[in-house]
Amino acid sequence: MMARRLGLLVARLSQVKRMLEILLTLFHQGEKMKTRNIERRFGARIRVAAGLAVVLFVFAAFPPSGGLGVGSAQAEESTTQSKALAVGASCFYLPAKAFYAVFGAATAGLAYGFTFGDDELANQIWQSSVEGSYVVTPAMIDGKEPVRFKGP
Repeated sequence: MMARRLGLLVARLSQVKRMLEILLTLFHQGEKMKTRNIERRFGARIRVAAGLAVVLFVFAAFPPSGGLGVGSAQAEESTTQSKALAVGASCFYLPAKAFYAVFGAATAGLAYGFTFGDDELANQIWQSSVEGSYVVTPAMIDGKEPVRFKGP
C-alpha cells in the first residue's frame, strides 16, 4: 500500500516538474524577443503562467482516484466545495509558506555558522520553519486535520 502511494507521489511530482519546465520555457523565450514584442505578449504569458499555476494547484489538491482501484477508502469523502476552497487557499498559503521556509532555512544556516556548529539550535530553527504543511488539503478545510504553518 505504501509503495503504491509512493509511486503515485512520484508520478504526481513528475507531472508537476513537466509543468514547471513548460512554464520556464515560456518565460525564457521572451528574453530573445525585442522589447516591443515582449510588451505585446506579456499579458498572454501571464495568463498562461496563471493557468499553469491553477492546474498545478488542482493536481496538488486533488488526490488521484478512480477506476483503477487506486485511492483511499474513506468513510466520508470531501465535498467539492471543500476541494475548491483548498485549491483557492493553497494559492495564497503555498507562496507564504515557501517564503517562510526559505528564509528560515537561511537563518538556520547562519545560526549554525555563527554558533560554530551548534547543531541543536540550527535544527530547531530548521524544523520550525521548513517542516509543516505546504498545501491546504480538503481535510484541513473540513477541520479533520490541522494546518501546520510551523513545524513541531
